[in-house]
Amino acid sequence: NKGDFIRSVGHINDVMPTCVELAATSYPTRFNNEPIHPLEGKSLLPILTGENIAVRDSTDVLCWEHLGNKAARKGDWKIVQNKNTADWLLFNLAQDRTESKDLSNEYPDVKEAIILTYQNWATDVEARTK
Repeated sequence: NKGDFIRSVGHINDVMPTCVELAATSYPTRFNNEPIHPLEGKSLLPILTGENIAVRDSTDVLCWEHLGNKAARKGDWKIVQNKNTADWLLFNLAQDRTESKDLSNEYPDVKEAIILTYQNWATDVEARTK
C-alpha cells in the first residue's frame, strides 16, 4: 500500500534478478562457451509491485565480499570480517542496527554456522579469500 514501510531485506545482488524478471527473460548459463555462475539474488519485483513482501525468510543467507572485506547475513544475524583482521564479529541486527556490540562470545554456535555457510559460498563463487 502507498506509504507502507516494507521491512523485507534487499541486497545489491538482487538488482540483476529484478532486471531479468522485468525484462521477461532468463539469465544465461554460458558465455563464450564458458559456464556462468547462476544468479545469487532474488527478484525484488514482488516488493516493488506490492504482491508479496516476503522475498526472503529467516533461513536465507546473503553472503558478500568486497575488496577483501567479508560478510554474511542470516535473518537478524550478521557476521563481518575486516580484511585487516582474522576475527569474525557477530551482530544481531534486530537489537543492534549499528553493529556496535559483538556477540561472538555469547553465541559461538550461531557465528560458526554462518561462517561455514560463508566459506562454502566463497568457494562456490571463487570469492577473494585474502
